[in-house]
Amino acid sequence: MAVTGLVLSSVWRYASGGRRLIADDVDPPLVRYILHRSVVVPLAFAPSLAVALVSPRGAELLWLLAFPVVALARWVHHRGD
Repeated sequence: MAVTGLVLSSVWRYASGGRRLIADDVDPPLVRYILHRSVVVPLAFAPSLAVALVSPRGAELLWLLAFPVVALARWVHHRGD
């Protein structure tokens, strides 16, 4: 999950960087929002790998952090509208 999410983020960064593969009329805040949202799962999942060695249930609970972080990213993005 973490590696897949990081690859997705890298692909998006490449595609959106310098407007290589996206239309010129795509709003920069939307580009940032998609990038931020794409790193949420890797950031929530990666620490759970270490926690799973001590507490598998605790690792699963860490995955739930993705939901409020996605909501926060959405709120920050829409706040600018």
